Amino acid sequence: MLGRKARSVFSSVRKAWLAEAENVARQTLALDPLGVTRYLNLARVLIGGGRYDEAEAALRKAVALQPAAARLHVHLTTIDVLRGNATGALQNAQLEPPGSWRDYALALARQTQSDRAAADAALQKLVNEGSVTGPFQIAAVYGLRNEPDKVFEWLDRAYTERDSGLTQLLVTPFILTYKNDPRFAAFCQKLKLPVPTTVVTKP
Repeated sequence: MLGRKARSVFSSVRKAWLAEAENVARQTLALDPLGVTRYLNLARVLIGGGRYDEAEAALRKAVALQPAAARLHVHLTTIDVLRGNATGALQNAQLEPPGSWRDYALALARQTQSDRAAADAALQKLVNEGSVTGPFQIAAVYGLRNEPDKVFEWLDRAYTERDSGLTQLLVTPFILTYKNDPRFAAFCQKLKLPVPTTVVTKP
């Protein structure tokens, strides 16, 4: 595991990164206040910072502007999962328009339900359609399932396949659960992200 000093530096760097990302997101939103994607980008950053109420408010504005837009209910599902609201997570997942993003939302929501067979089946569907869904999303579901080896296996695949989802690495809570795993530091280094990997001390 990374030592306390390394974790502290990582936390400081990430906070600065989030602050800058939020600033950019708000500036672009101000220039395009009717842009659904602008609200989505802001919500992603806010989710990454644990500011779920603000993120939900941004997403609700986007839904009001364009109810059938893809990816909005995926992120509302994510917020519900993080809040421990299993019922809300499934409801929001079912509101996501049909397609790979809906499959991803359902896979997340199903992990919070008591039906383990349904949870496994939802994940397996993503794995079977990995080229469509994207390996980064599969890694996130494995993160929610507390399967770190699978998380890093699919992150490596995302890197190999140049999955654009990797741009969300530092704002995806189900991945950040493993930020103290040495494999996370090594992966960030491979992506040339501003995350310390050379400071190693005893826990």
